[in-house]
Amino acid sequence: MDSSARGSGVRLLAIDPGSQDSGFVDYELPGNKLIEHGVADNSRLLTMCYQRRVRPSSWHLAIEMVDVFGMAGRTVFETCVWIGRFIEAWGAMDFTKVTRHEVKMHLCHTKRSDDSMVRAALIERFGGEAIAIGGKGKGKTKTPRGPLFGVAAHAWQALGVAVTWADGRKIEADNPLADWGAE
Repeated sequence: MDSSARGSGVRLLAIDPGSQDSGFVDYELPGNKLIEHGVADNSRLLTMCYQRRVRPSSWHLAIEMVDVFGMAGRTVFETCVWIGRFIEAWGAMDFTKVTRHEVKMHLCHTKRSDDSMVRAALIERFGGEAIAIGGKGKGKTKTPRGPLFGVAAHAWQALGVAVTWADGRKIEADNPLADWGAE
């Protein structure tokens, strides 16, 4: 991770890329606050990257990188093309690649976890379902909407990328020798 991503406040665009649509979250640090989230057509997300290209230095891109695994089909190769396009649109600097394996290990502490386990870990991290999602019940007993209310589909994976990157950034910031590769 480069030192330009450090500072007092950072806005992060985290992307879980797909061959046609991609999940994304606009994430603010400190505070771990979701500003915007969803699943968007790749051309719309590409436009978002270009728009943020002319931005203050407090913006960073974290994108899920395709992991090495058995045989790859056409959609995997299409996704790889989109990863490159997003990075180029961003400006090919101030970005970090995060693998699904890193997300699983960070949030679930096992490579055998699946998307539902990652989702459950994120909900727990944000206070459990009643607080993180909320919006349950009727009338006066209805709980308020939480910060993860409305997060769905690939936006969960993008949130996993954001949290993994943000926690890695904190670990690096706590270690002044991180820039020199010291353990």
